[in-house]
Amino acid sequence: MKKFAAVLLLLTSANVSAWCDHHNQIGEIPYKINSSYFGQKSAKQLDAIVDAAQSKSTDGYLILEYQLNTKEIDNINDPKAKQERRKYNRWLADRRIKRVKDYLQAKQVNSPILSRLRTTANKASRSVTVHECTSDSHSSTFKANAE
Repeated sequence: MKKFAAVLLLLTSANVSAWCDHHNQIGEIPYKINSSYFGQKSAKQLDAIVDAAQSKSTDGYLILEYQLNTKEIDNINDPKAKQERRKYNRWLADRRIKRVKDYLQAKQVNSPILSRLRTTANKASRSVTVHECTSDSHSSTFKANAE
């Protein structure tokens, strides 16, 4: 219960980044190019995650992670175009994470949901990865980000 209260306090007080060393990847929600909508197959995957979370009596949390591909931007020579692409990619990543989070919340998942945007990824990926961190993961890390 203390861990849940700490997570809740951090979520309401600052921009938070969280990670735990011992996590389980429990889902991967793929997206088409330039889209923030996931398909029916992904919705079924998220429904299974909700069902699993509802059946557990842990005080863990979910982390939604998205990796921005920085190599694509590095190949753009025009500084203005590079900045616009960076801005668009960040907007799209935030929107993709929000869609997954909103879906899980609408289904009333009983675990706190945190998001993590990795801005130094070097591989092309258009998926939101869902990780589960449980109370058994004593090496959880929370950091308040100053943005």
